[in-house]
Amino acid sequence: MANITCLVIIFFCSWTQVWAQDERTFREMLVPKSFRAEEPAKVHYKTRSKNYFIDINGDLLQENIFFANRDGQTYFYIEDTYGKKVFEQKLVGVGPAQWPYRLSFRWLSPRSSAILIHFFEGRVDYLRSRGTSRLDVVTIDNKDLNTLSYKSGPIIWDEQNDKREHYHQRPYEVSVLDLDGDGMRDILVKYHLISRVMLYRGKGRWTTTN
Repeated sequence: MANITCLVIIFFCSWTQVWAQDERTFREMLVPKSFRAEEPAKVHYKTRSKNYFIDINGDLLQENIFFANRDGQTYFYIEDTYGKKVFEQKLVGVGPAQWPYRLSFRWLSPRSSAILIHFFEGRVDYLRSRGTSRLDVVTIDNKDLNTLSYKSGPIIWDEQNDKREHYHQRPYEVSVLDLDGDGMRDILVKYHLISRVMLYRGKGRWTTTN
């Protein structure tokens, strides 16, 4: 009798396991993939910068700014004075070793301010070796953190070496000044006779001229 009971228990457990596997299989076949609950992707932080405490909206309270390399991508973060994340932006690179190397803060007008990020985009070594840095800009209007907006700007450093033994390195100068006298400071990026001007139009909108 004990043997029969053991056999019944083993059969029941085996049947339950098979039924569960079949049920999962049929559910995957019948339920569209777009409706299935997906597990959130795991995030792996490799490096994180130091914290930069700056009052970016003129309310006499310092916000916390930092960068993090997450799964090979560089991200820019802003937290308010209470530690709540108020802004996150991925900085798009072109190769390995990408990382921001300079951060500055400027008032564009009495009501608009900007964070300037000097971002090394990485180096590409295919047929030629090239490394570039770009100026990324985050703006705040009316001293309101809810208006934070991001703009990818022009190249500010360029180094190139190709197989024809051509080599150049171009470090651009970045200046913030009112070029057209409208009361709004502009961003000038210049290298010898090459220049780019970023004109801020408010509400996160920029016009770039050559």
